[in-house]
Amino acid sequence: MRSTEELLSKIKTKYGRNHCLLDIPDKPRRKSVATFRLFTGHDCLAAHLYRIGFLTKAACPLSDKRNEPMDKYHLRTCGALHRNTESLIYWEARGLMGRLSPVI
Repeated sequence: MRSTEELLSKIKTKYGRNHCLLDIPDKPRRKSVATFRLFTGHDCLAAHLYRIGFLTKAACPLSDKRNEPMDKYHLRTCGALHRNTESLIYWEARGLMGRLSPVI
């Protein structure tokens, strides 16, 4: 079993910072899941789905900005999303992505 210091060191090395991951457990589950997925990049957005071979391109299929990869940074400026917090924007984008037909 690893010590807490070893685990924190691994997190800090892998992600470059550890404060965001340590704050997650104190949040409501829905917000925690969105925060974790956006922080690690393992989300249901086009950039990640392209990286794992599920989509043929990383561009946002929801907006006119077809040359931008759909990642957590794009969500802030995506014209198709209308929520006001990062977690709500993520869940809205995920819902809209789920309605699209898969393109492999």
